[in-house]
Amino acid sequence: SNDAVVISAGAAQKLTSEHMYREVFPLNPQIELNREKHRMYYGTKYQGRAYDVLDEHGVVRKCVTVYPRDLLVAGLTKTQVLGTDALLGRISKSLAKPFQEVALTWTHGTPGEVVDVVRTNTQIAILVRTRESMQVGDKLAGRYGNKGVVAKIIPDHEMLQDEKGNPIDLLLTS
Repeated sequence: SNDAVVISAGAAQKLTSEHMYREVFPLNPQIELNREKHRMYYGTKYQGRAYDVLDEHGVVRKCVTVYPRDLLVAGLTKTQVLGTDALLGRISKSLAKPFQEVALTWTHGTPGEVVDVVRTNTQIAILVRTRESMQVGDKLAGRYGNKGVVAKIIPDHEMLQDEKGNPIDLLLTS
């Protein structure tokens, strides 16, 4: 059975694990990959440094660190400007965007390192490695097959202490 486990913030940091994510961006002939064109139409949506990690095609480069909501692929497709939009476009170019955004962003809550970018005719696959500390809800397994779910992470200064005044890493329910 799973018991509740309480750990110190220090223990949560020590129990950091690596995760590998594979993010896939499907390609089709209508998609245009062009960093500068994307920046021209949609640049205000992203952090200033968002485009620094992309190559000229708007695809994230290997070995860079990506942060939550960063662009991995900045793509565009031509929009069909119809009816009222066409009229608005004649009045003001800024009102009618000739391109629609098709983007892939980093949706995880932790920064990650881009380990590989593999491009084929049909897709771009991006491998991202993260290092994530233990979180509430994560499982811990002991040496003898006992398991526990982290119910709470307590700041070190609030945790129970041993006789030397050091915070205890882990509390198990019995």
